[in-house]
Amino acid sequence: MEPTSPFDDPDVQAALQKAGVVHRPGLADEMMAELAPLLAADGIDLNDPESDFDLDQLNAALSDATERYNMELSTPVGDDRSRTLATLREICDAIHHDDVARAERIFDAVRPEASSRRPSAAQLIGVSLELLDSWHSQDPTRAQLARLSVPRWLERGRSVAPDLLALARKGRAHAAMGRLILNHGGQVVAHAGALLVAGSLNHLAVEDQQDYAQLTARYLPGAPPSDQRAAPSGSGSAFGPAAAAAVSSQNTVKGFRRWLGDQPGLTTEAADVQAASLKDVLDLATAEGIDPHDPEEFDLVLDIADGSYPDHHVGQVYELLHDYVDFRLQTEPSTEGWDAAHDVISEELSAHVGGAAPELLAALREAEGLTDSQRRAVLEDLPLISASRALLGWIGASQPITQAGVPRRADIETVAALIGVSAEGVAKRPELIGWEARAEEMGRPVRERHRVSVQSAKGIPELVAWWEGLEDAGVIELTATRVRPGPHAESLIPGEGFSLEVADELISGYVASILLSPIESSATIASFVRPVVTQTIARVLEALMPDYSEGAGVPENPLQGMVQLRTQEELRRLEVAGLLEFTRDGVGKPVIPLALRTPVMIGVMTASAVLEGEETEDAEEV
Repeated sequence: MEPTSPFDDPDVQAALQKAGVVHRPGLADEMMAELAPLLAADGIDLNDPESDFDLDQLNAALSDATERYNMELSTPVGDDRSRTLATLREICDAIHHDDVARAERIFDAVRPEASSRRPSAAQLIGVSLELLDSWHSQDPTRAQLARLSVPRWLERGRSVAPDLLALARKGRAHAAMGRLILNHGGQVVAHAGALLVAGSLNHLAVEDQQDYAQLTARYLPGAPPSDQRAAPSGSGSAFGPAAAAAVSSQNTVKGFRRWLGDQPGLTTEAADVQAASLKDVLDLATAEGIDPHDPEEFDLVLDIADGSYPDHHVGQVYELLHDYVDFRLQTEPSTEGWDAAHDVISEELSAHVGGAAPELLAALREAEGLTDSQRRAVLEDLPLISASRALLGWIGASQPITQAGVPRRADIETVAALIGVSAEGVAKRPELIGWEARAEEMGRPVRERHRVSVQSAKGIPELVAWWEGLEDAGVIELTATRVRPGPHAESLIPGEGFSLEVADELISGYVASILLSPIESSATIASFVRPVVTQTIARVLEALMPDYSEGAGVPENPLQGMVQLRTQEELRRLEVAGLLEFTRDGVGKPVIPLALRTPVMIGVMTASAVLEGEETEDAEEV
């Protein structure tokens, strides 16, 4: 009997789809079916064998169709619009009460698909930009808002905020939505748009000396009034359940640590880390006025965890809380309420990759069985790590860089060669390589490919992913004009000083950047790019499971063939860094080495979290 694919499990598919990791070989066909009527308007029929068009014509038609399609996605009406305005009002109220953290949690709860409580991210972008256009370009608010500057608390959206404000003052922000997303990313635009709406209302309240509740009722019609806003959690008596929970947390953590010590296969160090992590979660819940020791409030603890941790860490926190509930079930005199809590946490875990696919979880647990010395022996000689040491040798005390913070054109050849990429910097824009030539190139060994000509180092995804990963890990640091060794520069030197933590951070960052590189750098539209990213993530997940193999299948139309080829290119970018191997010269099953599974998986989860935000466009040019 053939092995059952974990991706055929409906729970697995639902969980991966929620995270933006969708293993659907027919994804491209699905998107094309939605765009088919719009493509037909441009004379493109992929189902007609007699249809005469080339790839350039297909790309142009897809671009037009996608633009029209996404305009519909970002223009909510009726209940969808009311829900979007209500969410904007909650964000605005949080900002008005100086609770930026709460505003961020509300924003992070906005998903690619609309729910009964929250709009889709595309709807949030569309309504936010529409409101900004109206307020900043029309009377009676135009004059007052002309003095609005970028709010100091606007962090993630700061890069796009000046451009967004300038466009809104001309009434063109909504019309430029596609370009803004292309240049800055959908998540950044959504964040900036929503918080600039909040900043605009705060500014108007100060300028006009108006009551804030009345002001928001006027400019955010259809949203519930501010006085119906839920009071900030944690308010009330300091001697209530929250105080009692704080007193009992210390004993609970000690008991949990003792219980962990009795669990097979868990090291003392790992048990200490889990106990400390549980204390952090319990303290967060207590600070919000929630009793984490009461099973009736366990779902609120999950809400706090979901809103307080980065998306790519939530799954790990849920696993911790699953152990916590098991601890309660095994040690409490009465398990009343904790059985229900166990059902809740088990259901939540099924919405995350690790809890949904047993094969994947087993593969990751196998990797956790390696000792630090076993992993260190592999990582010290990893191409990505050894290249980093060579780069530090080239940097010396420092080297000049461009204003964009990457190696200069004259240094591209030298730096790219360290990571195994043959490239050169050129002044003239190089010609694009055709799909047939790219397919032939994929058949070559990874270090025997033809030389790449680029105008900027940003044109080499491997170099960019490596460079950014080194900066994030503190191995290098950048000034306005130079690169120099960072505080962790010596952490990758073989021996006692070698840091697995720094190496893992570099690996995870490189993986996430490569997986997302089609979104960051592609000149084509996302009805093609998104299947590339999701299929690449699916292939990497398969590579984490050595006993599972499905393969890419045979393409049924030109678009599927393009997706498969581009997916293979992304996998080869992981191969050049030593993070992935093929069983047969680049065409067999991809495999992630055992010692690298955990950091690679973290990179996948990071990319999936970002992709979830980018899904606001669904098939947008990102």
